[in-house]
Amino acid sequence: MSVAVPDPEWSHNVLIAQLGDSPFGVSLTADDGVRKALARRFHLIDIARLEANLALTREGDEVRLTGQLWAEATQACSISGQGVSAILNEPLALLFLPDASESATPNEEIELAADDCDTLWHDGRVVDVAEAVAQSFALALDPYPRAPNAEEIARAAGIKAEEEVGAFGALAALKAQMARKNGG
Repeated sequence: MSVAVPDPEWSHNVLIAQLGDSPFGVSLTADDGVRKALARRFHLIDIARLEANLALTREGDEVRLTGQLWAEATQACSISGQGVSAILNEPLALLFLPDASESATPNEEIELAADDCDTLWHDGRVVDVAEAVAQSFALALDPYPRAPNAEEIARAAGIKAEEEVGAFGALAALKAQMARKNGG
């Protein structure tokens, strides 16, 4: 039983059969509608720019994608919700392999090594380079963006700073308590 996966907001398929040893170049620029749809998907306030220049090569069933991604986006501050600007200029290096789930039996674990983290799957016919760029863009964003005044807003709301919690925060509080007790 397969799970229905929604179509990506941004898609650009490259036929694997047309790839070889020589780099196959692809330039992508997300239009306004795509940027708005991706902003919704990735819970962003706005994406003003999303572009990539890519080169693809193939060796057997493996497809290598290298290139550069450029983006300008506005994220919500993780504390205040205020807009935080994100400007990305990221190198891309991805490997597409045949879909491992096709050969796996149900409930079989698929082992991934650390080098597999930048690995995507293909169906043997095409690789979707726009979806790969969209995923790389999302992964390059700061997962906890902070506005310049986020700490002040957190303090005003009674949220402790990172250094005030945990083991070192507890030790600092104990030290202060002992100093008060000893009249110091």
